[in-house]
Amino acid sequence: MRTAQKTSTVFMWIFMAFYALTNVGTAIFLIITPSANRVSIGTSLITSVGLMLISCVLYHVAPRKRAVWCILGAVAAVVMLAASLALRQAYPVRIGFGGNDVGISVWKQIWRHCGIALVPVLMLTAWLTGRSAAKEDEVRAKSTGKGYDLSGDSIFRD
Repeated sequence: MRTAQKTSTVFMWIFMAFYALTNVGTAIFLIITPSANRVSIGTSLITSVGLMLISCVLYHVAPRKRAVWCILGAVAAVVMLAASLALRQAYPVRIGFGGNDVGISVWKQIWRHCGIALVPVLMLTAWLTGRSAAKEDEVRAKSTGKGYDLSGDSIFRD
């Protein structure tokens, strides 16, 4: 279980870093363009990435409230979904010069913007496997009798 927890945590941070870079880069491009619609899409992208980053950081800083941070990550994923749908409407798919697809197709929308929804799923997986591993450790410590003796008795007997 500890391996699953660590693996989920590592992939959570990998996905967070990748999608933060791609979405912030897209948001900066959208904010620079002189269109009010694109500026609002860019600010919602930055807002959702910021919420997701805050939930990931607080997941590690405040471990007692990990369920709250998973919910905050899910809210950020919903905001990102709304922003990516608006972004897809702003840049519809069309055939450009040379026969290339220009715009945001469904596949581009999923892997560039909606993939950040994997972060709260991985966060939830890490939290649940960590809880399960902690319970297994507690049961193992009680069954073997190994652990800390906090009774106040002397440690060594003559």
